[in-house]
Formats: sequence, C-alpha cells, structure tokens
Amino acid sequence: MHQILSKLALLMSILHVEGLFFHIRGMERKCFKTETPEDTNLIVNYKVEEYDPPSNNCTRLPKNYELHIEVTDNDDKIFLSRDYPAESRITFTVFREGDTSICLSSKNPNKFKWLRVHLDIQAKTSNENTLKERKMDTMLLRVRQLLDQAEQIKKEQNYLRYREFNFQ
Repeated sequence: MHQILSKLALLMSILHVEGLFFHIRGMERKCFKTETPEDTNLIVNYKVEEYDPPSNNCTRLPKNYELHIEVTDNDDKIFLSRDYPAESRITFTVFREGDTSICLSSKNPNKFKWLRVHLDIQAKTSNENTLKERKMDTMLLRVRQLLDQAEQIKKEQNYLRYREFNFQ
C-alpha cells in the first residue's frame, strides 16, 4: 500500500504542470481537450511571442496582435469564440460534464512566421470554492485537492486506455 501511495505521489508531482508551450505558424490552429466535471471553472492563462527558430529567441508581439480562442463542449457546441490580446487570462464556467476543447488559432497572415504560445489551463471545481468559503482546515483542503487530482488522473488513464484499445 505504501509503495502504491508513493508511486501515486510521484506521478501527481510529475503531472502537476504549471504550463506548457508550443509553436504555431501562420493561420495554424491547435486544440486541447480537457475532461471536466459539471460546474467547473476553467482558467486559461496564455502569452504569445514571436519565435525565431535558428536563434531560439522570442520577442514580444505588437499590442494590437490578437489570438482567436474558441471553446466547445462535448457536443461540439461553441460557447466561447473571441479574439484576445497576445497575453491574457480567460475564465469561464463549464456547466455540463464531458470533454471541453480549447482551440487557439493565430491570426497571422504570414504563414512562415513562427509563434510560441505559453499556455496554462487550470480547473477549479465548485467543491474547492465551497471549502474555501467555509474556511475549512488547510490540510483537509489539500487532501481534497489531492483526491480530486487522483480522480482526474484516473479519468485520463481510463480515457487513454480506451483510445489505445480502439487504436489496436
């Protein structure tokens, strides 16, 4: 049992990512799916920079640069579609359980220009909000968060097993 818990703690520390970055070019579009329970607040922080592959350097984009963000639910119903500045924070609530897709697309007409997008997606369930409102013990709150993370990891593993089974 102790060995399983230590492996789970290691896995959770590995999977707890502060954010990621990726490159897009021209009018390219990248989408990310996240499985969310109902009544979940999603917080998306991002920053876009111009990327120069030979020198591996990034520079700031002009203030008028915009990134198009589109969020769809499990039924591919669009519930957010707007242009945002090169660096922003977006918060929205997912009311239905299921996969939520967050798609980012560059509005850059120059198809040879590379962009680096730093992305951080956080999910906060209403359970966490009510725990904070009731001012419960911080240790209990952390245990609750770890259990929620373990449940999320379990869901992701089941989904990957399902995809692998279908692929084979």
